[in-house]
Amino acid sequence: MTPMLRNFLLAAVCVASAALLWLLATTGTYVLGQSGSAIVAQNTSYLQDASRDGLQDMLLIAEILGLLEVLSTTEVGLTVVVSVSAEAGQALSALTHVMERVLGVATLATGTAEAMLGLNRAAAAASFGLAQLSLGLGAGYFVFRGLNIHNRLQHLAHTLVRMATMLFLIAYLVIPYSINASGWLANQIAEPGDPSAVQVMHDRTVKRNLSNDPLKYWSDAEHLTRGFKDTINDLPQKLSLMTTHYLGTLIHLLLVGIGFPLLAAALMILVIRRMFDGPPADDGANKTPRAVG
Repeated sequence: MTPMLRNFLLAAVCVASAALLWLLATTGTYVLGQSGSAIVAQNTSYLQDASRDGLQDMLLIAEILGLLEVLSTTEVGLTVVVSVSAEAGQALSALTHVMERVLGVATLATGTAEAMLGLNRAAAAASFGLAQLSLGLGAGYFVFRGLNIHNRLQHLAHTLVRMATMLFLIAYLVIPYSINASGWLANQIAEPGDPSAVQVMHDRTVKRNLSNDPLKYWSDAEHLTRGFKDTINDLPQKLSLMTTHYLGTLIHLLLVGIGFPLLAAALMILVIRRMFDGPPADDGANKTPRAVG
């Protein structure tokens, strides 16, 4: 088989593959990434759970901070604090500071989960178009080689094919599987069934009937005194619990939520680049005969 015929056959294969993918997708028989769709669904479930847990923690922390704000700023709250202990105000300030930091890291973790969820969906949506683009550019590249068009145009076409193919592999493999690896690692670390530290802290501090009006409830000095005593009871253990939770959540976010998926993505991209490194192969069709001296 001559190099020209081989290049034209490869171009025809690219065009036929693109047409087949388009036909199967429009008829609903098969959509590119059907096996990848399961990964996308797993990622969506994992990230939605992470975002929901983060929002739940943020709501609980907001209730705790609301009680601490009432105790430390309102006239009734200050009266209660002074009546219980002069040193209680300092302890209350320390607890407030820790809870604000916990709220900050919970907000960051929830935002990261939402950003990764959007990236997961964008990659899934772009995979089909990038596959079509890669096949179309590949067909053009093989036609250029078959017609022995100028080398600069062949190298340009080859570069475009490499870029499109790398983008497709990143959207179809790197992004979903790196997120999936992060979810797997998070599930291995998590202890199912155990209440979160924020939930425990909430149960130990905010003691009110949720059916009542919170403003009316906490305006009562008796209720406020009981809430304050619940708050400062075992305060060193509570400070230790929330500090440990803050540090653990921050480390989990940096390593599992950000660092590990970035590392997995970098390794996969490195492998893909090694596969595509090097100039286009010369099949003999583009060789310029040497002048015989």
